[in-house]
Amino acid sequence: MIEVAVVDASLAFAEAVGTAIAAEPDLSVRCAVTSTYELRRCEALTPSDVVVCDVRLFEPATRSGGGRRGGWPRPGADRADRVVVLLADRSESGLLAPALRAGVRGWVPREGSTGELLGAVREANAGGTCVPPRLLTAALAELTHGGGGRVAGGAQNRLDRLTPREREVLACLVEGLGRAEIAARLHLSPNTVRTHVQSILTKLGVSSSVGAVSLATGADG
Repeated sequence: MIEVAVVDASLAFAEAVGTAIAAEPDLSVRCAVTSTYELRRCEALTPSDVVVCDVRLFEPATRSGGGRRGGWPRPGADRADRVVVLLADRSESGLLAPALRAGVRGWVPREGSTGELLGAVREANAGGTCVPPRLLTAALAELTHGGGGRVAGGAQNRLDRLTPREREVLACLVEGLGRAEIAARLHLSPNTVRTHVQSILTKLGVSSSVGAVSLATGADG
């Protein structure tokens, strides 16, 4: 069972999202709250598996310096990798790249479908990253060219460690394909794709699919 906490400035929206999540047999809702303070109280003893959060309340990604004392539970404070899926309006797409740098695993348009949100929660919990393809190109450009040169040096050496099949999977990730689409294109099972992706992340020394794509595109550029 995947336990989810929902944080949104609108309580009605948070509760509606929570109701949709709780209706799924493999998901449960720890809490639906309107502030990071309430989130901390909710997770005082045990952190949720995934936090679905209003992008305006995710301080590490949207406030310079605000994440330390503003109430957001810090990544690493109570688990190795806090799994976060953000909800955002169209006008907030410029926050996507900073959010990815902060370790966010999912980005769902607020006007998106319930299916998109549920898919992002499951993908993020499984260790993947879920970002709308139409937003991915601009985010990758910023991460690659505005990220302080993080993909320099031994990037090509790490890419050379990949097997031919892993390179095919990585190429699909660069195109913005999801795991189901990769499985269909390469005639693999979803579990096999998941295994390949995890191996790619380990060999490249990155924590998400977006990080792998950023490294690959930076090495090519």
